[in-house]
Amino acid sequence: MHPGYRCVSIGLCAALLLSALGCATGREEAESESQYLYPGMSMQEVSDQLGQPVQVIRGEPGSETVWIYRYEGGPSTAATILLVVFFVAIIALAVMARGGGAVSGGGFGGEGPPCVIRLRFDGDGRLIDVSPPLPVPGP
Repeated sequence: MHPGYRCVSIGLCAALLLSALGCATGREEAESESQYLYPGMSMQEVSDQLGQPVQVIRGEPGSETVWIYRYEGGPSTAATILLVVFFVAIIALAVMARGGGAVSGGGFGGEGPPCVIRLRFDGDGRLIDVSPPLPVPGP
C-alpha cells in the first residue's frame, strides 16, 4: 500500500467517527437540557440556562405561564466544524498524494421527530414543573 493512502485512510476513518459525535435526536437534546432544571427556579435562571423559549403562553396577570422549547436532532456546531476540517484535510492529502479516491459522509442528524418541552411557571414566575420531551406532531 502506498504510504500516502495509509494516511488518507486513517484520516477518513477518523472523520467518519467524528461525524457521528454530537449527533443527537430531539428527544436526547430535550432530556439533556431539562435535567438541570428544578422547581422553584426563576424565569431569569431558566432563561440563562436554556436561552429564550420558542413560544410563551401567558394567562391573566398572576396566573400560570408556559414556556415551550423546541429541539431538533442533528450534529452539534463543534461536530460540524471538526467534520469540515477533517474532510478538507482528507481532500488536501488526496491531492498531495496525487491519488484518486472517494470521500463519503457519515451520519448527519439524529433520527426521530423534533421534540418540545413545556415549562410551567406560577404567578410569581417560579418554575412549577417540566414536561417530559413530547414529539412535535407532523404536518
